[in-house]
Amino acid sequence: MVRVGSGLNLGLFRAVAIGDRSPVRVGIRPLIMKTFQKKKENFVCKNCGFNVEGNGYTNHCPNCLWSKHVDVNPGDRQENCGGLMEPIETEFKNKEYSVWHKCLKCGFKKKNKVLEGDNLDILADLN
Repeated sequence: MVRVGSGLNLGLFRAVAIGDRSPVRVGIRPLIMKTFQKKKENFVCKNCGFNVEGNGYTNHCPNCLWSKHVDVNPGDRQENCGGLMEPIETEFKNKEYSVWHKCLKCGFKKKNKVLEGDNLDILADLN
């Protein structure tokens, strides 16, 4: 993180880049308040049509692992992009699996925890 101003309350930014490991900056998001907002929402996956029953932590389809770019901070639904986010890579760190998503509309990349019930065949195919 980099502080880009003195006296600015919103002066923290985060650059996110993964996948191809290129030095190109993929996305910058202001870190206003990174607080989790639990939202229990059911949805129909825009990629595969699967009916997903949300549990308050659900941020991707357990069937195809695709997501939608809707949050600035987890659960806030404040992102205007709304693009579909393709699962592109898995990661194992601190005894926990995660899946990286890339927005097909704006290119933003984000990591999400793998949840119980996620399609393990698709996870295995990502690497």
